[in-house]
Amino acid sequence: MFNRLFISINLLFSISVSSSWDDFNLSLGVIDPFVNKVQTSAAGDTNKLDYKPLLEVSGQYSINEDWKILPSFGFVVPGDNDTRDDNITKLSYYLLGNLAYEIRDFSIRAGTGMYITYISGKGGTESLPNGLGVDSFPIPDESVNTRNVVLTLGGTYHFHKDVSAKLETMLFNLHTSRNKAVTYTLVATYHFHDSLWGN
Repeated sequence: MFNRLFISINLLFSISVSSSWDDFNLSLGVIDPFVNKVQTSAAGDTNKLDYKPLLEVSGQYSINEDWKILPSFGFVVPGDNDTRDDNITKLSYYLLGNLAYEIRDFSIRAGTGMYITYISGKGGTESLPNGLGVDSFPIPDESVNTRNVVLTLGGTYHFHKDVSAKLETMLFNLHTSRNKAVTYTLVATYHFHDSLWGN
């Protein structure tokens, strides 16, 4: 798992610092995953505004003055409520490729990518409430990666040459109404431009 993360970050950084790329960015923000799709209580409540910390690394390639290619890698910082179960470990990260159009200090972006979730457990069973009683449910006994292809849509506003804010949505399973889901990210970004490798 961590080898894949390391390889992904190194690949993005290597691409970003090549001579054709003109920006390298670090972002910190929040992600609101699978809004209204995860049950959070026995009464049937679902998740809303369930923010988790997010770290993102991205690059920029300028096709021309208006159009940009923006690859990015994001990592959801693990927290106590990721699975709402102490017996299960969950890590999520994503790789995206966006095309952006700039209008002065604002840019509109859209693209696609892969959202990956790593889940592992100790095995065995646990007793959980189920309706009016309690039932035994299995705990995963091996590591599993789930992969989802996502479509993205968002916008960025540049407050300063080096600082911007981005709101982006990831759309899951648009081909099926039952499994369709939306995830939101909101990040603040620092732009290094070519200062890391420029003369």
